[in-house]
Amino acid sequence: MLLTLLACNGPLPPEIHSDDLPGPGEAAAGSIADDAVLFGGISAEGRRGDLMLVNDRVRFVVQGVRDSGYYIRQGGGVLDADIVRPEGQPGRDVVDDWTSMVGMGRLLEPTQATVIDDGRDSGVARVRVEGTASAMELITGALETPSIIPEMDLWITVDYALPADSWLLEVTTTVSTDSETSRLEIGDLLQASVDAADPWIQGDGLDSPEGRAFEWNGFVGRHNEIALGLFAQPSEVLTFGAVGALLTSLVEMGLAFQDPVDLTPDSPISYSRLYGVGPDLATLTDEWLERSGGSTETVSGTVTAADGPVPGARVTILVDDAPYTLAFTDEDGDFSARVPWGSEVSWLADGRGPGTELDLPEGAGSWSPYAAMDVQKRVGRSFTDGAVAVPAARGRGFGTPEDPLTLQEPARLTVAAVDGAPFEARLQPHLTPARDPRLVMDRASGDRILAWSRDGEVTVPLEPGTYDLVVHRGPRFETWSSTLQVEAGDSPTVLVDLEEAWSIPGWWFGDPHMHAAPSGDGSISMEARLVGAAGLGVELHFGTDHDHVANYRPLVAALGLEDRLVSVVADEVSPVIRGHLNLYPLIPADEPNGGAWAWWSEAVPDTESQFERLREHHPGALIQANHPLDSGVAAAAGWSPGSIANADRWSTDFDCMEVLNADDHADYLALFWDLTNRGLVITPTGTSDSHGHTSGNPGLNGTLIGLGETYSDAALVEAMRAGRTVITHGPGLQLSIEPGSTVVGATELQVELLRASWVGVDSVQLWQDGELAESVTEDLDDPITFSLDPEADASFVVIAEGSEPLAPVWPGESAWAMSSPIRVDLAGDGWAPPLPPLELTGR
Repeated sequence: MLLTLLACNGPLPPEIHSDDLPGPGEAAAGSIADDAVLFGGISAEGRRGDLMLVNDRVRFVVQGVRDSGYYIRQGGGVLDADIVRPEGQPGRDVVDDWTSMVGMGRLLEPTQATVIDDGRDSGVARVRVEGTASAMELITGALETPSIIPEMDLWITVDYALPADSWLLEVTTTVSTDSETSRLEIGDLLQASVDAADPWIQGDGLDSPEGRAFEWNGFVGRHNEIALGLFAQPSEVLTFGAVGALLTSLVEMGLAFQDPVDLTPDSPISYSRLYGVGPDLATLTDEWLERSGGSTETVSGTVTAADGPVPGARVTILVDDAPYTLAFTDEDGDFSARVPWGSEVSWLADGRGPGTELDLPEGAGSWSPYAAMDVQKRVGRSFTDGAVAVPAARGRGFGTPEDPLTLQEPARLTVAAVDGAPFEARLQPHLTPARDPRLVMDRASGDRILAWSRDGEVTVPLEPGTYDLVVHRGPRFETWSSTLQVEAGDSPTVLVDLEEAWSIPGWWFGDPHMHAAPSGDGSISMEARLVGAAGLGVELHFGTDHDHVANYRPLVAALGLEDRLVSVVADEVSPVIRGHLNLYPLIPADEPNGGAWAWWSEAVPDTESQFERLREHHPGALIQANHPLDSGVAAAAGWSPGSIANADRWSTDFDCMEVLNADDHADYLALFWDLTNRGLVITPTGTSDSHGHTSGNPGLNGTLIGLGETYSDAALVEAMRAGRTVITHGPGLQLSIEPGSTVVGATELQVELLRASWVGVDSVQLWQDGELAESVTEDLDDPITFSLDPEADASFVVIAEGSEPLAPVWPGESAWAMSSPIRVDLAGDGWAPPLPPLELTGR
């Protein structure tokens, strides 16, 4: 049989096996034959059958002729990239998409991907991908304008070549046509995980680019995990290209293009550049300078502190006072880098860290929802057993112009909760020296340091100084705070007691809108999101990543958080023109993006049709209208009280609606009352819509959901459809009549205000059909009785409101909470709304 197959199909393609990887002086290319070859990381999604180019330093996975996740489905681009790591160190891929672009948003639609040279004899591994041009659907779908990227008769070939002993992958794109002459620019887009890596641009460093030409740009890991570089060939420069502003407004990414050139039937065009992956940027720029052939010199130094040499410090090398490259120090604190000969060179060391700490073991990996199962198992084991760590200095501050390579010895503060439960700790330094944003990494929350514990204890490295420490578990618990003075080398321990202030049996504190790494604009890892949510008292986490059905549930188990919180599988469907929607609960599928509906590749004639398509794609799921007046369905449809200006972009087929998004509720509440008073039955929700560690104030903004003592997807759906919700921005409300209920005849409602001692409330209010009916301002800790006795059918909500700052945790916020409506049907003949239906125009 084998001989017959060989005779019919030619020789079998070369394969890459984990037990036959190249050593020094060798390179290899082939089809990935086993999962052990796959290296994992926060963006890992390589699969068996994809192609790999590998030497003893780096591994690049080229997506085969198949659809993949994220926003670029087409194969042929670099899907994953990493260095070859020491045994026992988890992979650190941060590449979402890295691919060629031809002209305005045209991508390669591959027809074949072939190993041209397996590299075993030649020392250069080569892969070729061939195909035609297709539009970047994210652009055409976002604008719902397919014609914005005109079709062109193009044949595209991308050649990848990886020499032995090299950190740089040579990439050459060749474009030919049989049609008329066209002026095109060829370039690359690189979308990397912004939760794990920061953009770094030659001349600007970590600061925002100025839109000028450059020779290379890339990304650098926030914990020193990895460095990526996109390099021009010698004597060439790169720009952001004509499409840069549009694309970066849709998804944060790196872009680099050559100058436009003419393509004619007789003259194909070709563009060559280098993709680099290395342990730091200096490793990549060293090889790039060597290839350039110019005169160079090596500069070097040692970063030290009072306790000795500092491994894992970040040293920016400046040429003529402009950031040129970035090096990480080795175990002896040493660094080196090549620079052009005769340059005026300076440097600055940074060892303060990103300001976020998790109580995971040293060397723990990063979770990707689309990694191969074997990779996920390896990462899961690292959450319990630890792994070989990447050195990264933390708590050491940064150098000064006068002493640029001297850092501080850190203190190591341990915070422990007496009950062994998760918590969040916030440390605000009293004094912070000014930093150069080009050279010193920013932190997740200004100068503040944040730490989260999943098991009741976390250790935080700190620069010596004075700090205000706040430890909390969200507004359902009391807080602990103190001012601490820590000295270099100290290892103090603080024991805290976080007493529960209130709870409602059968009611869960959830946040039905949270993002992490799978979202293109998510700046927090999946593991940090879950540990942070548990520490903030969130009991129901909703994984509503943009256009991803990312299943967090295996990660909950791997982190040992099953007894602390439940994760709801969800998706934020994010069309630019029609408004964002959350869908939950969902069932993840073994498909690109977990089976999320790819709205950008499937046109719909109107929003009603979009909702129908979503209902078909996810039967039984709830639909939540997100931030409806800001990139939401009401804004898209031109809502004003009583009317819809663009009926084609409107639908009422949603089950829930955000009335509280992050810290905003006033405008959304006006919309909610307008829809409710016109007969729409919508369950109100409160969410953080958090994309980072603190954005949207997770833990403060959320929804109390009455789904019973035990979670199930069915119980969640039933509770949300019934309207059993209370929105909370600090306090809780317990009602004698279930929110969402319809009662027949006049009745009385008893309300109990629930709050921690630091959550101030000035009044508890009864609202009828959107108007304030009664306000109670005294004896708020006693049960409050309201009479629901309208003259006609009406809906009532209870609102709690405060004016005092929610100090010490959220001093810029004040308390607010709202129940879902209770409808009074006076005659028992069906509830009648007080206002007529919305007027629909503009169809």
